Amino acid sequence: MLFRSDGQRAFENSDLINLGTGQTSYRDGGAFDLRRYPGNYSLQVGFYDEAFPDFRKAAEKAAAQLRTQGEDAYFYHGPKRSLVTIGLFNDSDINVVNGSVVYSPRVKEVQKRFPYNLGNGVTVVEKVEGKKIREQPSVIVKVE
Repeated sequence: MLFRSDGQRAFENSDLINLGTGQTSYRDGGAFDLRRYPGNYSLQVGFYDEAFPDFRKAAEKAAAQLRTQGEDAYFYHGPKRSLVTIGLFNDSDINVVNGSVVYSPRVKEVQKRFPYNLGNGVTVVEKVEGKKIREQPSVIVKVE
């Protein structure tokens, strides 16, 4: 522990920075912070990015709002985007059958309630050559 000449702890209010990720800062976000659950999976139902003012707080607020609705919601902050996810799943919930990923009934039940991925609060629409193909579905992400 480092101390200043006045006896106070040096760097007491500093954030840790992982230089390997390009992230500008990281502070433990508590139980809703998906980083606390490495090795698990979660269903991404939305994201906020740099196009949205204070995107990290927006993701945290979205997760907290979903929690008030009884959902097992989380956020995950990356350097330029924050995710909003629902649920914690493990390897038994993600199976590959004939080359296709098949979700367990637990994942499918959550995906039924949250079928689409939202970008900055709006359903993401996938397009090819300007033509709408579909609304982007919610998707499983692995917590690293």
